[in-house]
Amino acid sequence: MHASRQLLVLLRFRSHVFPALVVLAFNWSTQLFAWGERGHDLITRVAVRTLHERLGPNNALSPALVAKEHQLGHLSNVPDIVWRGMDEAVRSQNAPTHFVDTEFLSNKPLPASLPATISEAVKMAGEQCASAANRDHCAMQDTDSPGTAITPKIMDKVGTAPWRIDQLARGLENHWARLKKLQDGKADARLQQTEFDEAIKFAGLLSHFVGDLAQPLHTSKNYDGWDSGQGGVHAYFETDVVNELPLALDQEVLDVVLRQRPFDRLTKPAGKATTAMDTTLPLYRAWSLVADSFSQLSLILDLDRRNLISKSQRTKEGLKLPAKRKPAATSTKVFQSTITQRLATGADALANIWLTAWQNAGKPDLTPINSFTYFHAPEFLPAEYIAN
Repeated sequence: MHASRQLLVLLRFRSHVFPALVVLAFNWSTQLFAWGERGHDLITRVAVRTLHERLGPNNALSPALVAKEHQLGHLSNVPDIVWRGMDEAVRSQNAPTHFVDTEFLSNKPLPASLPATISEAVKMAGEQCASAANRDHCAMQDTDSPGTAITPKIMDKVGTAPWRIDQLARGLENHWARLKKLQDGKADARLQQTEFDEAIKFAGLLSHFVGDLAQPLHTSKNYDGWDSGQGGVHAYFETDVVNELPLALDQEVLDVVLRQRPFDRLTKPAGKATTAMDTTLPLYRAWSLVADSFSQLSLILDLDRRNLISKSQRTKEGLKLPAKRKPAATSTKVFQSTITQRLATGADALANIWLTAWQNAGKPDLTPINSFTYFHAPEFLPAEYIAN
């Protein structure tokens, strides 16, 4: 990949740490990391509490998750913090796993119309890249020369978050299935603990990417509002405003999940819609989350445009400039309802995927396992699906 293109992809998912440097030195738009630390942690812990409420305290799954609730929350931020601090090879592979620019796959994104494989996605991206609206964006896939053939490298631009969710959900299920087999064979407790620990690691890492796709700005090429003169909306929505909301936000999000079950409606194909994908699989559920998030993008941009922007800016002397907005501390009411709903949808989706993986693994009993393992900085898990 061309060096400038690679840096652009790396900066897309977490560059608000040094926004002035990005805007002034690179003049590139950047996709920021979804929800910031508070939002990712909140989604994870609400998912834990959701299962605990729905299954009751005397079940074989949720008490163990409650005991590991804070470690799971820590793990949910690892892909944005720990992995981003690793070497260039890790950073370049990590970056596209946090988003998917839906416009490069479908004009009307619905779960049934979205790709089951990377090869399907590359083909769909090629078709969409033929349109005038996408041509310039797609031309930067491998080189700086427009008109190059569409290759799997286009996925660095399109993003691969749904497949990342699928990979980690399957890994979680595999560890729980191995734990169940060890329990049935009355294997040594240390072997059981190893599988339990690995499952906790996968469950926490999985949470991050589910949270990413619950954030509508992670599903569009207009990920930071630059296309509509609203540069900077990404971090403002997901981090600045979220950090100003009261501690009661955690309970409010849980209440919405338990009362509305927002993810249930997303996994049922509407009308006569059909799909080649099994609707119980994590990839289909990831696409369901993508389609729902993408449908809410216009709402977020409209709320921002009508209520918060005091000066819309695009460029000055060739440099991209963020829009000027009201301070986040005075603007929480504008976004609070939408933020609560998106966090709740992400938490409900995560709880759903966790539960399905555990059920498919034979429902191992997690309650007797006592582990003090804590994954402070787990090693990077390669995106294995990229080779497919």
